[in-house]
Amino acid sequence: MGTFIDVYPLDGVGNDSEAAEKQKKMVDNLTKQYLRAADFDIYNKNSSAIKKSLKRIRAFFLKSPEYYWQKIMQQSSEKQYEDSRFISCQVWIPVFTRFHKKEDYGTGQITEFEGLQVRIPNNPDAILQSQYGDYMRLPPKEERISHHFYSIVPRA
Repeated sequence: MGTFIDVYPLDGVGNDSEAAEKQKKMVDNLTKQYLRAADFDIYNKNSSAIKKSLKRIRAFFLKSPEYYWQKIMQQSSEKQYEDSRFISCQVWIPVFTRFHKKEDYGTGQITEFEGLQVRIPNNPDAILQSQYGDYMRLPPKEERISHHFYSIVPRA
């Protein structure tokens, strides 16, 4: 099926770490409301019929997904990237659970990856540690699971 590449926008979240945390939490909460209001089938595939019905009832009482999406877009563009010391991808919760110093991304550096020259952040170690903790140590075998909703490996 080819290579899957994620491209996510980085938004400014301000110059003060406490304000950046508050901004991130606000957008995260709006995104959760959006996901609940949209009631995506992918999140319901392993749910019982009762749970699916309860989720649909909850979605009925929420505002439209478009309402929450517009709020997310408004909040995530409130602070300018150029004027912010801290940045984060605010439009998709699973991507960045934290905000990062903009200087850690910087203009990037060129490195080789599988024979290709690619641009990576100035300080990838700081970003990876902030996001995942000790990312150089494999998790226990039982925690090595996919976080995707699909499989591209044909089943025999």
